[in-house]
Amino acid sequence: EEQVRLYTDNAPAMLTYIDADRRLRFANRAYLEFVGSDRDAVLGQQLDDVLSPGEFLKRREYIDGALSGDRQEFEIEVESADGVTSYALGTYLPDRDPVSGSVRGVFAVLQDITSRRRAEVALQEVNETLEQRVVQRTGELQEAKAEAEEANRAKSRFLAAASHDLLQPLNAARLFASVLSQHTTEMEARHAELVSRVDSSLTAAEELLSALLDISKLDRGVLRPAEEVFAVAELLERLSTQFAPLMRENGLEFRVRPTDAVIRSDRQMLRRIVQNFLANAFRYTPSGGILLGCRVRGDCLRIAVWDTGPGISDDERERIFDEFHREDRDHVRGQQGLGLGLAIARRMAATLGLEIGLASRPAHGSCFWVDVPLAEATVVTAAPVAGSPERPTGDFDGLRVLCVENDESIQEGMLALLERWGCDARAAADVTGCHTAMADGFRPEVILLDFHLDHGWSGLDVLDALGSKVERVPTVLITADRSEELQAEAVRRGIRMLRKPLRPAKLRRLLTGISRPEIAES
Repeated sequence: EEQVRLYTDNAPAMLTYIDADRRLRFANRAYLEFVGSDRDAVLGQQLDDVLSPGEFLKRREYIDGALSGDRQEFEIEVESADGVTSYALGTYLPDRDPVSGSVRGVFAVLQDITSRRRAEVALQEVNETLEQRVVQRTGELQEAKAEAEEANRAKSRFLAAASHDLLQPLNAARLFASVLSQHTTEMEARHAELVSRVDSSLTAAEELLSALLDISKLDRGVLRPAEEVFAVAELLERLSTQFAPLMRENGLEFRVRPTDAVIRSDRQMLRRIVQNFLANAFRYTPSGGILLGCRVRGDCLRIAVWDTGPGISDDERERIFDEFHREDRDHVRGQQGLGLGLAIARRMAATLGLEIGLASRPAHGSCFWVDVPLAEATVVTAAPVAGSPERPTGDFDGLRVLCVENDESIQEGMLALLERWGCDARAAADVTGCHTAMADGFRPEVILLDFHLDHGWSGLDVLDALGSKVERVPTVLITADRSEELQAEAVRRGIRMLRKPLRPAKLRRLLTGISRPEIAES
C-alpha cells in the first residue's frame, strides 16, 4: 500500500476509486489538494458529500455511465476548493468482478489540460478575429470596387450623355473655320496662318473628344466585334495607301511586307489598332524608316510595326499603354500626341480577345505587335468599297438644301458653308420653321437633319411630321449620338448618317454623290 501511494501521490493526474455505492475508497495527493481535505476526512464518504453540489452534478452522468459498465471519456471544467477554475480530461473505467462480471466500482482519472485548452481557446479567438478581419476587409474591398466600378460607369454615362452638348459648339466652330479657310487667298498671310492654326486646334480638340468617346464605348461594352474572315493583304494595302505619302513627305522610308495569310477578326477594329501603331511610330521616328509586316506564330499571325526611333526605356514601357501617357522625346513630329492612341489600341485588342505587345531597345527602335488568329481561306469576305471621292472644285449649281438645326450658331455656320459651295440653303429649327421655309414653293433636294432638337423632338419626328412634302427627298442625319439603335433606325429608313463634329469634306463628298452621281462614280 505504501508503494502504491508513493507512485500515485507523485502522479500529476487526480486518481480516485469509487465503489458501487458511490463512496470514495481511494484518492491520491493531487485529488486531496483539489478538494482541500485530508485522506482520513474523505475516504469512505459519499462522493456528493466530498464534492460541492455543482461539481457533483457535472460528474454524475459519467459516474452513472461507468457504474453501468461503459467506459467514459470527457472534458470538464472543474473548480477547486480554493476557487481556481481549470480544465480536465476525465476517464472513468468500470471495475468488474472477475467471477460474476458485475461492476463493483470505478477507477477515475482526471488529467489537467488547462494549458492546452487555453491555447485552443486563444487559437480559436485568433481565428475568429482573423475571420472577422477578413470578412470586414473583403467587405471594404468589395465596397471600394463597387464604388470604383460605379464611378467608371458614371464617367462612361456622362461622356455618352454629354457627347451631344460637347460636340455642338465644336461642330459650329468647325463649320465657321471651314468657311474662313476657303477665303485664305483673299486674306493677308498672317490672317491665313491664324485660320490654319484655329483649324489645327479644332482638329486636335475633335480628336481628343472622339478618342474619349471611343474609350467610353469600349468601357461600356457598346462596341461589339463583327468577326469575319479576310485577307491581310487588304488591310496592309489600305494602311499603305494612307501612310505612304505621309512618310515620303517627311523623309521616312516606309516598307510593307506582303503576305497571303487569311485571318479572322473585326476588320475595322483591327485596322484601327495597327493604324494607331503606325501613327505612334511616325510621330516618334525622326529619321530612318518604318516597316509594317507579318509573321506566322503557331496558329496566329503577328502583325507588327517596326521603327528606327529612339526606343522606349524599361520604366516607360510599363506605362506606354496607359491613358494620356506621352513619351518624353526631344523629337516629336507634328503636334504633341494626346496619349490615347495606344490606350485605345489596348482596349480594342481586349474587346477582340487579342494579345498586343511591345519590344524595344533604347537607341535602336521599337516594335508594336498584335497577334490575330489565322483562318482558312475558304470564306473570305471582301472589303467594303471606299466612299465616293470629293467633288471637284466648283459650286453645286443652286442645289436646294433644307438644314433642320436648333442651334443658331450651327445654323449660321452651315448656311455660310453651303452658300459658299453654291447651294440654295435654308434653315429651320422645328416643324413650323420647315413649313415657313417651304411656304414660297421651296422644295428641298437634300435635307440635312439634326437628331436632338428642342422640346423633346428628334429630327426623325420632324421628318415624320412633314410627311409627303419631303417624301423621297435624300436625307442626311447629322448627330453626335453613336447608339446602335439610332444607326439601325437610319438604315431602316434609308437615311445617310454623318457624325458630329461634322467634317466639311465628308459633307461635300456626300452632297456630290447625291446631286451629281455621275461625278461621284467617275
